[in-house]
Amino acid sequence: MLEERRKILTRTIPFILAGFFILILYLYFVGFSKITEAFARVNPNIFSIAILATVFEVLLFTFTWHYLLKALSVKVKFFRALSYVLVGVFIDILIPAESVSAEISKIYLMNKDGKDVGKVTATLVIQRIYGMIIHVASLAFACLCLFIVNYSLPSLVVYLVWITIGLTFVFLALIFVFCSKQELTKRLLSKILGFVKRIIPKRFNLQTWEGIIEKGLDTFYSSFSSLLKSPKKLLISIFSAVSSWIFCLLVSQLVFYSLGYNNISFIIVVIVYSLSIIVQYIPAGIPAEVGVTEIVMSSLYATFGVPLGVSAVATILIRFLTVWLKFILGFVALQWVGIKTITKGQVVETDKTSFKQL
Repeated sequence: MLEERRKILTRTIPFILAGFFILILYLYFVGFSKITEAFARVNPNIFSIAILATVFEVLLFTFTWHYLLKALSVKVKFFRALSYVLVGVFIDILIPAESVSAEISKIYLMNKDGKDVGKVTATLVIQRIYGMIIHVASLAFACLCLFIVNYSLPSLVVYLVWITIGLTFVFLALIFVFCSKQELTKRLLSKILGFVKRIIPKRFNLQTWEGIIEKGLDTFYSSFSSLLKSPKKLLISIFSAVSSWIFCLLVSQLVFYSLGYNNISFIIVVIVYSLSIIVQYIPAGIPAEVGVTEIVMSSLYATFGVPLGVSAVATILIRFLTVWLKFILGFVALQWVGIKTITKGQVVETDKTSFKQL
């Protein structure tokens, strides 16, 4: 296990360094004097509130998942669910090209706890659907508000908005197709496992995963259907998911306030942050798309009239709160989960020894 972790870090660190090099190069062209001047204006009290908003966002995100699990009678303590969410964030950032690695890690950890994989997967799919719909709805609403007040959006932003909305609808359509066509999903997963078998070393036994997937598919479809047919069960989780997204956006707003820049509209924050998220899903091979996302976010804010020095510093602080702070918390959670697993294993071994002695 330690050897595998070392290999992952060895492969990841060069990409992280490359991303930071791109970021430093960009900041050089912006002007270090402007950046230093903006950093000097940071109000620690307001920035502390931004940190608190980040914590609330994570707690509400966890509550959404925990409530969905509870709706399907999957019993897990909130703190444990929180630790798995943070571990998922850590894995998602560590592995280049964020996609579904957070969900896979949560499924794996819940399976180790003896939870039904199908039910767990159903809750994660529902939560992903929440996120995509809230994301595209808030982006569309923000653009509509600007259109009503006759605010002319930059052409680049308009194109990015249409691309974001289009891609979101495509992915939502694919999710609903696979969630409604069980046989199609089985054939696809079978082909994926067949491909994985050919490329991974023989020492990895995939038979266990095949059994888990086959067993989990049946409960997944029944659980997914059960949630969709119970709107009352979904209302609270939808409310918490929307609240989580609002707190996530408030982090950006509060960061600008902490810099003493109060001219930023919340509508602009919604558009820029929503478009920046899409960049994180582009497979550039850099963990958390370091450098790339910062350049895009900072440039978008500058497009809306924010001074380049302020937009660069705000972006760095926003990314620290929304990515690297969670990364640190995820690392701590990973160590805690590891310790709990080892402790649990020792307890099991002790029980077995006692049983043999009896």
